[in-house]
Amino acid sequence: MRELVEVHLVEKEGRRLCFFPELKLLCETDSHHWEMLRAYTEHPREFAEASFQDVRALYRDLQQQFSGREPWWHTEVSALTLIVATDCNMRCFYCYADQGSYGRTRELMSMGVAEEAVRKVFAHFPHVRQVRFFGGEPLLNADVIRGVCRLITDGLGHRHVRFAVETNGTIITDEIISMVKEYSIDLGVSLDGPRSVHDLHRVFPDGTGSYNHVVANLERLNDAGVRFA
Repeated sequence: MRELVEVHLVEKEGRRLCFFPELKLLCETDSHHWEMLRAYTEHPREFAEASFQDVRALYRDLQQQFSGREPWWHTEVSALTLIVATDCNMRCFYCYADQGSYGRTRELMSMGVAEEAVRKVFAHFPHVRQVRFFGGEPLLNADVIRGVCRLITDGLGHRHVRFAVETNGTIITDEIISMVKEYSIDLGVSLDGPRSVHDLHRVFPDGTGSYNHVVANLERLNDAGVRFA
């Protein structure tokens, strides 16, 4: 049985990209090789032998071309973004993330997954300077955010790392304010402008605007001495 080549194809914004996991290589390809690889990935075991040898030849050429390069894990990485929620409590009309779900099941990242990701990243990239929590609405998963901040600062001893959260500003509790202050979390709050503009698109699932909730929470943060942008 011939040894298959693992390759994944991505076509985005007019670019045709090929990812070879075994080579840890992502590269752009021309239309000829794209069509060849596309046909191969659809039916790899039934692919004609002569064409299969062309795929193997391309693989060997890439392997030789990039064999002397630095491994990807030697690259310097300064920031980590964790999408801790593929869910949101709002349904903004212009949301590029399908109202927070990214077209997937609405769910929250578990602490187990978050811890595994953080430990792996910091093992390879010890000079990470910022960890950003993103969503969806990340504050739906405030417990995991607190757990990650605690793990990085206390468990791993990286007290130089800064934390940041991008939020819609509708979920601000005493516990969240306490967490933000304890770990000096940078808050980015979405506000589109005056009520007439903001409430046009930034709405809850029932269609009501969120302006009053956001402004009230901004005042609450300000009274607690929490800076935001």
